[in-house]
Amino acid sequence: MKGAKPWDYDAAVEEGRREVLDLLVRLVQAKSENPPGDTSEPSAVIEDYLSDNGFSVRKHEPERGFINLLASLGSGEEELTFCGHIDTVPAGDPEKWAIPPYEGRMASGRVYGRGSTDMKAGCASLAFAFVRAARLEKDVGGRLVLCMVADEESGGRRGVQSLISSGLLRTKNLVLGEPTNHRGTGHVVVAGEKGVYWAKVTLGGVSRHGSLPMLGENAILKAQGPLKRLSYPFLGKVTTPYSALTLVRETKKVLSKEYVDEARKKPHFAADHYTVNVGVIKGGTKVNVVPDSVSMELDVRVPLGGTKEEAERLLKARLPKDADVEVINYAQPAYTPPSSRLVRMVREAGREVFGEETPAICLTATTDAHHFRTSLEAHAVAYGPGMESMCHVVDEYVEASEVLGACKVYLRLAQWMLTGGARPSDPS
Repeated sequence: MKGAKPWDYDAAVEEGRREVLDLLVRLVQAKSENPPGDTSEPSAVIEDYLSDNGFSVRKHEPERGFINLLASLGSGEEELTFCGHIDTVPAGDPEKWAIPPYEGRMASGRVYGRGSTDMKAGCASLAFAFVRAARLEKDVGGRLVLCMVADEESGGRRGVQSLISSGLLRTKNLVLGEPTNHRGTGHVVVAGEKGVYWAKVTLGGVSRHGSLPMLGENAILKAQGPLKRLSYPFLGKVTTPYSALTLVRETKKVLSKEYVDEARKKPHFAADHYTVNVGVIKGGTKVNVVPDSVSMELDVRVPLGGTKEEAERLLKARLPKDADVEVINYAQPAYTPPSSRLVRMVREAGREVFGEETPAICLTATTDAHHFRTSLEAHAVAYGPGMESMCHVVDEYVEASEVLGACKVYLRLAQWMLTGGARPSDPS
């Protein structure tokens, strides 16, 4: 299939615009909050869509309600996987929404609702591109896989992790449809992610009657010093690996533009510093009892080049020596080299469709991509429709134009990566 004639990507998308937007609306209407994590409704929407288009779908349900879907087309050494998560964070109080979160209303060129941006727009675009790829060329010159997963919003144990550990999912190249549009920059390619080090820190005290607090040791008050030291979010800077310098430099630029109104808070430092957030604090049993224990759950983000050991050392330097530190979650930082073919192809496709610079960056948060990089040593990136700032907010929405543009990008990738079709800047 080398040298195959380029597909008419844009015509295919414009012809199917109603199809993909209708699919998105139905996905938004299919509730899948995590917790509790049940993806039965959106998985049924995707399964019906694929079945109606002639595809057989494999269902994987490691725990009741946590449904993951797999479909594939073509064969050969070249392979590409499209992946998206169909769970969402909870909508919260529906009274706070101007438009009901699960109505899936389309208005003024936007689709509104919980999960519209994060990331059912990406899922609809990926599924549509997968189906259209089969229509455009019967014999795809490689293997294209579509993977729709559960549990991303809770770490992926019953989603991507389960698929990989069970041997159902293997890939060399992965594209996630996560929202990657940023204010001031436009769409980016997320080629790396910081690591996660979550710890539960417990401080002890001495319990006495609340009427005689001077006789006890108040564990909550004992936490004041550590909390003050942890109020500064930057624990320390890392030496960035040479091959990741471009990613970190571009990340700083993107963060500076995105949060230009909050520049004094130095959000761009997050690109190459360990950061800490005090997320949960619990202490005391009753108002008239001096608390003998207080616990804090801390979220430390580990930059490219950082380690679990250094994260723990920097954290403990801000805690009392008698603090008990329990690691409750760890994921190492990982990235796909910006010089890789996959990153170059996604950037090229993004430039061609949206006319943007499309830099490759490192995300300060995490996605399912880190499972593929660390467990399968795959090249993995995120690129998708929607503003990153729209994730997890009330009155979430996505622009229809972004959904259609993402479809055009994904169709280009399917041909460029699998069939050897014409592409502007990939050397032959």
